[in-house]
Amino acid sequence: LRYAAAILHLGEVEFEDAEGAKVKPSSAKSLSIASHLLGVEDRVLMETCTLKSIQGTSLRLSVRDACECRDALARAIYHAQFDELVGCVNDTFGLVECTTTVNMLDLPGFDSLGTGTFDNLLVNFGAEFLQRLFVHEVFEVEREHCALEGVDYEVTSNPLTDNSRQLVALVGSEHPCLVPSTASPAYDR
Repeated sequence: LRYAAAILHLGEVEFEDAEGAKVKPSSAKSLSIASHLLGVEDRVLMETCTLKSIQGTSLRLSVRDACECRDALARAIYHAQFDELVGCVNDTFGLVECTTTVNMLDLPGFDSLGTGTFDNLLVNFGAEFLQRLFVHEVFEVEREHCALEGVDYEVTSNPLTDNSRQLVALVGSEHPCLVPSTASPAYDR
């Protein structure tokens, strides 16, 4: 979280033109906090964002270039932390070489709206299709694999609700996006 906080404070650093970019006095505190969180001196972070060195000569960046440099630094820190997180996940699962990817979809949700709009309906409808696909791929296909391999697989509880009936009620059973349900009667629909 230290690096995430540093990125947020770094994003609050603003520059002004003083014969090249200079940190605005109003954002000096954000620079100082970001420096502390990153474990570098304020001067080093400020120079990283405002100076360009070419063959031992330092040149002041424009305000625009300093902002781009600040943003690139924040992205690089975020990227390094994300790589570290993925490495920790891979280590947890004992993966030496990872040839697969982890994909995440962030859907807006859990809004408590007085009345729904058409946009809400479409977002929720799409989320329900994705939920159905997830249940199919994670649970139903795995059950089929277990059956083919002769592994005794018993469903003791349904961790996720199968929403096939609701989707069929909305779009009909012939909709091309619907994944056919292969759930056994053990699933509580």
